[in-house]
Amino acid sequence: MLLLEALDLDNGDFAVLVANGYSDKDLVELERGHLFGQGPPKPISIGNVSGVAFLTPNAHAELANLLSQKLAAPGRYCLLENYLAAPQDTVLQKARSRIAVYESDVYHLLLHSDSQKISAENAIREARSTPTFLGASGQVADLVQYQSKRISLSLEGLRVLATSIDLVFVSAYDGEGYLCWLKRKPL
Repeated sequence: MLLLEALDLDNGDFAVLVANGYSDKDLVELERGHLFGQGPPKPISIGNVSGVAFLTPNAHAELANLLSQKLAAPGRYCLLENYLAAPQDTVLQKARSRIAVYESDVYHLLLHSDSQKISAENAIREARSTPTFLGASGQVADLVQYQSKRISLSLEGLRVLATSIDLVFVSAYDGEGYLCWLKRKPL
């Protein structure tokens, strides 16, 4: 809710982030994937059930590159919502990324010190969920209070982060890509 209150969508541009292979027609159909069965089949087994799986191309690596570029500047942060996690989930103790909690909401937080692509890839992998994966990036003057491996966010802290956002992304194309909003730079 804070995100919607803080953003002036008219002061930015929308873009899509997708893997190669999307046609112009595919780009406007955000609700479903378009690239099926790419590459050779890979055998899989889950318990007693065996079969084959086809990898579906996605734009996760491209998103990690974008976030790494954004995080290269001091004061930058990226907050990734972990929609399915709860603060008490024990799996979060094994997370490689920084965990930020506000009430029952869980986020993975990347800072300037996490600007390596592998840090962004880990955070995306740990936070991404279906049906929706949402994240935002911005820049604030002081992020010292967010350095710990696990932090509690206050409502005021979330407001400060929300008002500084210049990139928002949400999963689209059935998880294959992202719809992005980028704030326009002042002239």
